[in-house]
Amino acid sequence: MGLDAVSFAAQRKPGEIMDEGRGCGVSGREKDDEAARAAEEAFAFHPPERLRGRIWPWLRPWVNRLGAAGMALATGGYSWLVSPFQVEFTEVRMPLRGLGRAFEGFRIVQMSDLHVRRNTPAGYLREVIKRINGMECDLVCVTGDIVSSRMKGVGAACELLGELRKPTVVSLGNHDYSQRGHTWQGTEIAEALEAGLKGRDVRVLRNGSMAVERGGSRVWVVGMEDYWSALFSARQAFAGIEEGEPIIALSHNPDTVYALEYFGAQWVLSGHTHGGQIRLPYVEPLVLPMRSKQFDQGLFRVGNSRLYVNRGVGFRLQVRFRCRPEVTSFVLEGEGC
Repeated sequence: MGLDAVSFAAQRKPGEIMDEGRGCGVSGREKDDEAARAAEEAFAFHPPERLRGRIWPWLRPWVNRLGAAGMALATGGYSWLVSPFQVEFTEVRMPLRGLGRAFEGFRIVQMSDLHVRRNTPAGYLREVIKRINGMECDLVCVTGDIVSSRMKGVGAACELLGELRKPTVVSLGNHDYSQRGHTWQGTEIAEALEAGLKGRDVRVLRNGSMAVERGGSRVWVVGMEDYWSALFSARQAFAGIEEGEPIIALSHNPDTVYALEYFGAQWVLSGHTHGGQIRLPYVEPLVLPMRSKQFDQGLFRVGNSRLYVNRGVGFRLQVRFRCRPEVTSFVLEGEGC
């Protein structure tokens, strides 16, 4: 379906207020600003003043490589040569309170964690994009880690995402910010990605929102700065959106679901975990770089929100075991107010 059938309101800059109508059923009270500030502070990520140890940050990549090599050998190369490229295309129903009839059956496709110009082959990613272009889809949402903390991947990543023939919205992940070692140390990659994607008509939402309009109804899409960037601000991103309106938030790190649920997101689409990549029988995923390790993959209910954690299509280490890459298709439907 083309842009003539689905229109996008002008992207709102962080903190800009749009005076628009109320949504379905829920009372129209605004969050008290002082309470919102307190909530944001309670959920905030604070970069550590000192990083734990000096040896482990250097040693960790080598430990990961050895583990990946061991798994590849143990599976006869299957987890190295086959499984990382066996994309699973899943479909999930997305009930939304206050959804207008015009959006019944509207389809959103989520892809995440491409990690362009690391180990993820460009040819493989291009084939995934071709598959998405052939799907029934109204909107594509990309939930971060487009590159792998290197400026060298920015041009190729923008070119790849520019090949999507559907309206596309992007939020950034922790590897999309700085080359300096830690996400919060700079934004040079984020600025380059935003500029490059804008030139290809791909929207990048950084603590901002936009309304998707269809047949007199609308759904809000909110895109967040990555949690570890120390720029994450739900208060800015949700400013001016009335309670009760259908809101889908794009936020790379699943740890943010508690803040986004508080500010009214009905659905949160995340990535970041890669599903753990290696999932041994009867054992929890060995590597999940976040606090809320229960949110490893798939669908979760958190308060009044639903969280979906996508396993991603790419990788930094070419290994997957019992954890195939994933592209998710969401089908919107109304839910009682």
